[in-house]
Amino acid sequence: MKRLETGGLMVKSPVVKTVCTAVLLLALLAGAAWAAKYVWVASQGATLKKEPTASAQVTAQLRLHERLAVLERSGRWYRVRNNAGKSGWVYRGRITGAQPKKTTSNNTALFGDMSSDVRADRATTDRAVRGLNPQTEQYANSTRTPQEYRRALDTVLDRSITRQDVEEFLKRGKVGEYAQQ
Repeated sequence: MKRLETGGLMVKSPVVKTVCTAVLLLALLAGAAWAAKYVWVASQGATLKKEPTASAQVTAQLRLHERLAVLERSGRWYRVRNNAGKSGWVYRGRITGAQPKKTTSNNTALFGDMSSDVRADRATTDRAVRGLNPQTEQYANSTRTPQEYRRALDTVLDRSITRQDVEEFLKRGKVGEYAQQ
């Protein structure tokens, strides 16, 4: 038997060398296959649940853009672990596979990051005083936007919907994570 020296490791035969190389290659491939796939929280109010159902007990609150390691998938639900080591289930509509871009936006959107480059003037609470801002007023005049459309826009802007209203709507309509499996 011939002894081969490879990097400080003594290999006695070509067969052993081939087997060791194959085992090493399989270990590397298995490591790549087992490497964590990550998703990111895309929605304010996302939670970890004990089970993959909307009515399951909440085990933790998740932060917008928080990175989560995917452990398992079951239908519309992902079992994940956050950086703090907490694991649980999250609905797929609350996460994204794309790492979020760094933003300076102070985002509080219900449905994820809806930031844009559009800037608005600071509004007052008095709608009668506020009306349209000067640029919008100028645009509305130049395009001859009818007064009824302007009033309709004011009506829409005056409405407010709470997070609880949205949750109740989703539950009653069996939408998103509340849909039947």
